Amino acid sequence: PPLRKFPNMAAKSDGSEAAVRNPCRRYSLADCCWVLAALLVFFSDAASDLWLAATYYARHQYCFFALTLLFVLLPSLVVQLLSFRWFVYDSSCPQSRDRDSAERSRLGVWLLHSLVHLLQLGQVWRYLRALYLGLQSRWHSERHQHHFYWRMMFESADISMLRLLETFLKSAPQLVLQLSIMLQQTSFEPLQGGFHTLAALGRMKG
Repeated sequence: PPLRKFPNMAAKSDGSEAAVRNPCRRYSLADCCWVLAALLVFFSDAASDLWLAATYYARHQYCFFALTLLFVLLPSLVVQLLSFRWFVYDSSCPQSRDRDSAERSRLGVWLLHSLVHLLQLGQVWRYLRALYLGLQSRWHSERHQHHFYWRMMFESADISMLRLLETFLKSAPQLVLQLSIMLQQTSFEPLQGGFHTLAALGRMKG
């Protein structure tokens, strides 16, 4: 897909071309901590959205409940669909940057990816995969280090683009909605304040 073409990176994921153009730096503990922190913010952001929607429902504010839930589910569906589309593209393209396409095309792997994306956990899967590839690049010899490191870089690039899309589809509209509700009610709920904080962190964690 056009969105995933990076002119400054090699087209292959084995690191052979990339290693010549750019020296591969070592995957650090800080990189691992950033991924774990991003996962924590991701789950906290999703939990605050659902909690806020449930609060509106409990107060019989069904309009606010529906709008809040709409700006949670619709963007999530779009992001998961795009993430799964990239997985299909990587698996079906013989010149894909992932040389494991033949292995990943097995029925079991397809079913696993389908289930993960149906559960709206496609981004979580990509975070864990990026973490796995980064640790593999740290544990393997220098010969294989570039291979895993650049695969991790491409996975991180996909995550960043999905997070950017989610920011425009979810975080920004949701923030405007909650601010409008606060102005209409002329009151401030602690949960809404927590939501705004997590929304800001969510825009930065990609």
